[in-house]
Amino acid sequence: MAQTMTMGQAAGTAAALAVAGDTLPHELPIGPLQERLRAMGALFGQIAAAAPESAQVEERA
Repeated sequence: MAQTMTMGQAAGTAAALAVAGDTLPHELPIGPLQERLRAMGALFGQIAAAAPESAQVEERA
C-alpha cells in the first residue's frame, strides 16, 4: 500500500507543478519534481535504500 500512496503523491505533485508551469506533466523536467518530493519528505532511489529502518514505514497486515 505504501507504494501506491507514494505513486499518488508523485503523480499529484507532478500535476500541480505542470499546472503552475503551464505545461504537460510528461514535459516537466524531472529535477524540480524530485526536489519538491524530497522537500515533502519523500524517500526514493538510493536514499530510500540506505534509509535506516526507523525512517521506513511499516506495512500492516
